[in-house]
Amino acid sequence: MNDENPFDAYRARVERPLYRLFREYGRPRLGYFAVGMGGNFVARLASLVPPLVLGAAVDGVFNDGTYTLPLVPAGDSDAEGTGRIGMLAGPLTLGEFAEVVAQALPSTEQGVRVAGDLDGLVTTVAVVGGAGDAFLDTVRESGADAYVTADLRHHPASEAREHAQLGDGRPYLVDVAHYASEWAWLKDAAEHVADAAAVDTVVSTLSTDPWTARFGA
Repeated sequence: MNDENPFDAYRARVERPLYRLFREYGRPRLGYFAVGMGGNFVARLASLVPPLVLGAAVDGVFNDGTYTLPLVPAGDSDAEGTGRIGMLAGPLTLGEFAEVVAQALPSTEQGVRVAGDLDGLVTTVAVVGGAGDAFLDTVRESGADAYVTADLRHHPASEAREHAQLGDGRPYLVDVAHYASEWAWLKDAAEHVADAAAVDTVVSTLSTDPWTARFGA
């Protein structure tokens, strides 16, 4: 009686098809095979990077100076949209980055509030001028390390931080005064109006921040 399983021979012929394919055809073309494997690895690695962060990185490789992309693009535009996301010239701790933000914006009674590890590194930043808690989910999906905006409410901010703590603690939150968050683009807006309308423009230094004092820590 033959105890040999009739499927054994068949299984030996069909198991590990990729190995058999390489053994038969790949060895003479090992260089091409290595290039293909390398390309596949890079493609898989790129698929793990949030597309906005990857776009900012590619933009930075081929362009000098500051490079940003819209946080929420307007249609197919890579220049227009809501908010911006970009990469710093070099990594900063969250504490250092908050100091940079405070120095760049006009002083207000609120100052700059931060949520996150002050020693955590920040490389990629998302920014939305004005009230920005409606974009917290978008910022998280973008992969930004920190989010600079204004008027963050208690519950959306708390939920965003709780969600961040499930991972590496990012994005950190940097909350500034509404007026201060919109100040940063006034110079560019003034230049745009001047060029488009052929008029002289002046950026007002009048503070529209309604708060005049703060007490307590």
